[in-house]
Amino acid sequence: MPRYIMSKYFKMALYFHNTADAVCFGCMGPEGKEYHCVADLNGRTCIAWKDVENDPSPTVINTSDKDCFYALVYNVEAKLSMQERL
Repeated sequence: MPRYIMSKYFKMALYFHNTADAVCFGCMGPEGKEYHCVADLNGRTCIAWKDVENDPSPTVINTSDKDCFYALVYNVEAKLSMQERL
């Protein structure tokens, strides 16, 4: 399992949401990092970003229908400005 997770290729879809025009999904990437992607199916373009360890996730997509994604959007600036507690 560690060899699989730490491999240098993409694997294991973590979540998948779609609308009529776009797809949002997450997957495990090289060296066990989590990647998030949003793809425009009409323009065939894709935006992808990699999680950085200990970064708060700015959004969680809960569901989708033919028109929209429905997400929880966190106030990341407020979380980042808080002092860490041990």
